[in-house]
Amino acid sequence: MERQQQEVFSDLLARNQEGQLNDAEVKRLDDLMEVYRRALVRKARAMKVAVERGLKPALN
Repeated sequence: MERQQQEVFSDLLARNQEGQLNDAEVKRLDDLMEVYRRALVRKARAMKVAVERGLKPALN
């Protein structure tokens, strides 16, 4: 996630917890959450490949 997206994401998350988002902001938060989830999946897959190749130790 790009830096600007991270800043908007953090702001929206905080304001969402306080119940201060309008419909457009909720949609934007949902979109950014999807970007965040995809990044997490990519990171997990990269870690799996690195462990399989012996580049990183297993986490267990």
